[in-house]
Amino acid sequence: TVAQVALDHEKPCLTTMTGMDGVNETLSATKDTPDGPVTEVVPAYMVPEDAVRALNAVERYAAWRRSSRGELVAPEGIDWQAIDAAQEIATDALLSAPAGRELRPEETSELLAAVGIELATGSGGEPAGGWPSDAVPLVVGATEDPLFGPVVSLRFHGSTAALLGTPSYRVPPLTDADVHDLVDSLQGSRLLAERGVDRAALEELIARVSVLADAVPELAELELSPVEVTPRGVVVHAARATVERPEVRQDARRRSISR
Repeated sequence: TVAQVALDHEKPCLTTMTGMDGVNETLSATKDTPDGPVTEVVPAYMVPEDAVRALNAVERYAAWRRSSRGELVAPEGIDWQAIDAAQEIATDALLSAPAGRELRPEETSELLAAVGIELATGSGGEPAGGWPSDAVPLVVGATEDPLFGPVVSLRFHGSTAALLGTPSYRVPPLTDADVHDLVDSLQGSRLLAERGVDRAALEELIARVSVLADAVPELAELELSPVEVTPRGVVVHAARATVERPEVRQDARRRSISR
């Protein structure tokens, strides 16, 4: 039987059978081993396309398990004093508005400066003369989700977003591999390579945002937009931030599926 063949081989085995979908005892076989009986059940799919998609998902998961997840990001200049300074800005804002509010521009600048992020002087939006030919405008954001806690996002800005509007997300605390994957998983990320942008500078900016979002749960929303990324580095032209009293986070450790 199909199940017996699958039982005698190490390769994954799936089948396509009309009228059968899912795990069915009909497609099972058992054999004795030194460690006891082993049972193999071959999953069945109605059409071959579903079986191929399932195998593809298994392979992607296996590749993820084999890959290195890197080290937790620790951007230069961010220590407990910097985190305390950021926390104090959020706390002071909530003292004046217990229900939460959007930070004033100067408060937002101070909050970002605490983690080494500088806003472009005299900017506030898109350049008057348009973007340089080698620039890629992006939006780097963070939100406090009631289920996941802090969530960091990356997406395109402006007209490019209309074509490639799907953001990529990761949940802090992030490793350097997570930050790299966040950029790679952005739909249209190939544009960054084509224009030769300073990817290291972009990843450092994302790392600083992730540390801030993870350390300050009062930060309900942060949006750096637009962020101009070129071969010469990154420029944050504008930012806005909102603080609210957060729900109690249920975990203080890494929020991810364990292996």
